[in-house]
Amino acid sequence: MVVLLGALWAAPSADANAFCEPRIVRDYEAPLRALPPASPVPSSLPFAPPGLQATPFRSTGQGLLYRGVRPSLNLWNEGAPIELSWIVKLLVSRPAADGSVGEVVSETTGWVGEVGRSNALVARKALAELGTYRVDTSFESQSGEVLGSYFEYVRVVPLTRHVRLSLNRQVVSPGGSFKVRVENVGTGQVSFGLPYVLERRHEGRWLPAPQRRRFFMPRIHLGAGIAGECEVVRVFAWADPGRYRIRKRVSLSPIRSETGFAPPMAIEKLISKVFWVKPRPTA
Repeated sequence: MVVLLGALWAAPSADANAFCEPRIVRDYEAPLRALPPASPVPSSLPFAPPGLQATPFRSTGQGLLYRGVRPSLNLWNEGAPIELSWIVKLLVSRPAADGSVGEVVSETTGWVGEVGRSNALVARKALAELGTYRVDTSFESQSGEVLGSYFEYVRVVPLTRHVRLSLNRQVVSPGGSFKVRVENVGTGQVSFGLPYVLERRHEGRWLPAPQRRRFFMPRIHLGAGIAGECEVVRVFAWADPGRYRIRKRVSLSPIRSETGFAPPMAIEKLISKVFWVKPRPTA
């Protein structure tokens, strides 16, 4: 018995079918977009010395925080330490319907003196309740002059790990092809490489199906509710009919603390999806 399947990377073409779009499979940030526009803290503050960077902490790199995490702001400088002498204030509230400050959840005031590789200002209270919050950040000089004020919305969500493979068709003819993509339905971050494992069901067992090997294997990262790009899997004309499955190993990132540190090991998981190859047409 000879079974050959080939998996080839293919960027979505202009006429790609609707399966490959949209890339958002679960829109966790929809409640945030329903609010009036925010004015988030820029990475380069206009009143700051050159080289200083500001980064609000987010659990997923989007506008999401995991339940139990405290909002924070990280200030850092790539060069030599610099003296700022700033007063930085974080106000966390439940926004009103018009996006303005509503019920105050926590207020934090911190003194920022010398800034080197990392200086974090962390809100006093962890956000234990799910929902939408507003985070106001203000910067003042030592004399009390307001240097800048910003605000943004964040959504507190539970950490969920739910990732799947999705195919645009589950029955394919010899010589045909199908499209597959990884879909991160959960709130946790997912990463993976391009290789898949292809197997055929034979006499009650899953047997490896020979396939092309890749030499260039970039690592792909997906945020909450995001799908990866489509990959085209081609079935050779001489492939035996029957039940197959495509498998992929993914890494599920562990939760980070409010200071941005994470356990060194991610959670590894194998995900799979079954498809069928039709019998070859008879002459």
